[in-house]
Amino acid sequence: KKANSVESAAAENNKLCTYPGFGACGLSNLGNTCYMNSAVQCISYMPLLRSYLLSSQYKATGDLNKDNPLGTGGRLLEEFAELLRAMWSAKYGEKMPKSFRQKLGSINGQFSAGDQQDAQEFLNYLMDVLHEDSNKVRKKPYVEALEDDWIAQNNLPRIGDEAWRRFLRRNQSIMADVAMGQVLNTVTCPTCNHSSRNFDPFNLLSIPVPTSADVIFQVVVVRRATAANCPWTLNKPRKSDKKNQRFTRRSARPSSGPPS
Repeated sequence: KKANSVESAAAENNKLCTYPGFGACGLSNLGNTCYMNSAVQCISYMPLLRSYLLSSQYKATGDLNKDNPLGTGGRLLEEFAELLRAMWSAKYGEKMPKSFRQKLGSINGQFSAGDQQDAQEFLNYLMDVLHEDSNKVRKKPYVEALEDDWIAQNNLPRIGDEAWRRFLRRNQSIMADVAMGQVLNTVTCPTCNHSSRNFDPFNLLSIPVPTSADVIFQVVVVRRATAANCPWTLNKPRKSDKKNQRFTRRSARPSSGPPS
């Protein structure tokens, strides 16, 4: 009876997919949560991070940091991992992220209401939380900034290596491994022309979009759907004749595992 009740609850909150592909799972809008859904889908398609969360590697390696005041005590990371497991279980075509939304709202009141938020800002917040919740550095040491005189005497590759080495003294997580880098900033004084160069870490880079009315983008579309995993869409005949099918099944078999 208990198993039946769990299955009925799952069927009520999620739409089952009879023949899904791995990761082909949409997220329902819970009232202006499209910003959250889009950010979750973006992170869901980071292969190394996804494997880390789906396999619960953070538990096996002891990476889950429950004492970091900058994180959530590992609560949001674990809830996010549970959401990904449902999305990549090949059981659901649509998922209602109620539990993740409730946990998110209890941790950060900014996302508890039904107000619309900026997707990039939420993505930045979520990546920061995942970083701090999996940070292996339990006690962050004080790290001095690079001195201008030392920077002036060394080339950029040497400066970049040293800046990253100092960054890793306080930040060692799966996010630092797969989703962080550093950008060179140069500030020049307009009076004395003295230049100061520093490498700053980042997890997102904003790319400006041209304001011109005529912009041409080159887009490469890779179709994952086949007649085998989406027969109700791709295997429909063009005419009433069922023999005239758009796609055949013989050359399209579902893969044995999730796509990388």
